[in-house]
Amino acid sequence: MVKNTKTARQFFRPRAAKVGLLLAGGVTAALAAVSAGTAPADVPADQIKVLLIGGQNNHDWKRSTPFMQGILEKAGHFKVAVNHAPEINAPQSAWDAWQPKFKGFDCVVSDYNGQMWPDRIKQEFVSYVASGGGVVVIHAANNSFGGWKEYEQMVGLLWRGKDFGYSLYLDEAGKLVRENPNEGRGMGHGGQYDWIMTTRDPNHAITSGMPLHWMHKHDELYHGQRGPAENIHILLTAYSDPAPGNMSPLFGGRLMGRARSWST
Repeated sequence: MVKNTKTARQFFRPRAAKVGLLLAGGVTAALAAVSAGTAPADVPADQIKVLLIGGQNNHDWKRSTPFMQGILEKAGHFKVAVNHAPEINAPQSAWDAWQPKFKGFDCVVSDYNGQMWPDRIKQEFVSYVASGGGVVVIHAANNSFGGWKEYEQMVGLLWRGKDFGYSLYLDEAGKLVRENPNEGRGMGHGGQYDWIMTTRDPNHAITSGMPLHWMHKHDELYHGQRGPAENIHILLTAYSDPAPGNMSPLFGGRLMGRARSWST
């Protein structure tokens, strides 16, 4: 459900507009906002044009990508185009023909975790983000593209080894702690269980109206993510294990000049 559409647009303009955020990958879904200016000419003013990318993933993208598309379209605030990258082991000719055309969209939602994109696509994606394009990275999409520095800067915290970069968590007092490389907990997730979400910024346009604490049903929660961990605005946290302890960022934004990226 999308709430406070007017508030969200006012919050992000003029540097960013709205985007669909999906807490998915076999998980749950919620919608929020990001991207720039007004919608393209062929989209009503109250809709956001979203490019949803699938094609490869360690999860079942053939189910998760259409699931996300359905959620966004049902909300009524988004016009969604789906573009699948070539599947694993596709011939080079398929990659040569692939052209997602990011610039035609307000936001890119990634359900992709697989082979590195061709250099020309990477360059176009970096240019799109640098010019103010919105990005939402869903679940295992933060596992992808090891060694692509610009992508790792966009996401901020990723599924990477302990020696890759910094990690963030909130301690029991709610204080943000930044761990150095090779310190603290490594990347991972526990088994699936019910866990309590904590809203860390109830005044943000995305989390406005959410209760301070609420139960999330039977899911897995990443912990120990690593990356540059800079300029990250944490909106939601949860314990990455049923026992009390430090709280992992569950959903946060990375601010990069005109651009905004959001990661679940």
